[in-house]
Amino acid sequence: MYRFINWFTSSVLLPLVPMGGVWLIKGIESGSFAIANINGADLLFASAMVCVISLIRLKKLTNKDLLEGLVSIFSFGLVVSIVLFAWSLVYQVQADLAFFNFFKLTSEALAAGGDVKLALGSIDPLSYNDKIDTFRIIGFIVVSVVVPTATIFNFTYDLDK
Repeated sequence: MYRFINWFTSSVLLPLVPMGGVWLIKGIESGSFAIANINGADLLFASAMVCVISLIRLKKLTNKDLLEGLVSIFSFGLVVSIVLFAWSLVYQVQADLAFFNFFKLTSEALAAGGDVKLALGSIDPLSYNDKIDTFRIIGFIVVSVVVPTATIFNFTYDLDK
């Protein structure tokens, strides 16, 4: 049990610390600790870090064929996690820019005494919510694949010793 706790804290909880911190701050600010406060990019980054830590632990293997196979598996997980992380981050930045433009145009229209509806035109600051929610779900799916895979391989091949 001690081995599992040691591995779990160093290989899984450590990569999840940034996500947990952001979730905690968002929860305190909004007064609600909800799943919606979890960012898909944070989950995907944590998944990538689990893969990196697992790749580092592979240096203890002496069987060349096993080493090559596990490196391929964790490298694939790392590449998938990083690509999805970057993609999620792009949508998050675009959503932030849409909010920024929305509030900027609203402020300018109010300061000029103009029609706010006309100034905003077709800007929808919530247009990226579906994409962000999709990446949150994808992040949970990727983490739910990577962490058990890392756990199984770690304890099957004694990578933590």
